[in-house]
Amino acid sequence: MHKTSPIELAYKFLSSVKNDMSFEDIWNAISREIDANNERKNEIIAELYSDLVLDNRFALTSDGKWALRDYLKFEDVKKQYEYVDKFETTEEFDDLDNYATTDLYYYDGDTGESVKKAKQRLDSDLDSDEISMDDISDEDLDDDFDDDFDEDDYGDDD
Repeated sequence: MHKTSPIELAYKFLSSVKNDMSFEDIWNAISREIDANNERKNEIIAELYSDLVLDNRFALTSDGKWALRDYLKFEDVKKQYEYVDKFETTEEFDDLDNYATTDLYYYDGDTGESVKKAKQRLDSDLDSDEISMDDISDEDLDDDFDDDFDEDDYGDDD
């Protein structure tokens, strides 16, 4: 006897109704076909919900119901992505707006003076942080190598 998985039962059910349904309605429709005791059914409910979330064939609509992506209207999918887009990027743009208004990145009309100042500051910071190889002694290099090299890991296996 071949048992169909709960996620496949949910897929078949939603394919037949061609409409969005609450999780409870989906479960009530497919639970009749699942042979398990109540304790095991609780585990199956949790697994089914996880599978619905992870399976790309299903989508959660803006009103909290589950549907097959194939039967969703474009507007429903668009609503989902608009919500996610607004939620995830609003803070980032706010941060960028605050950052862009600092003196360092403020563009002063057509003169570009602030941009030139910012470039000069960045260039001078880079120049002051550079270290020449002439400034590093052979002893410093040997000490750094000894700190990183563990003889136990690379020793001879005689």
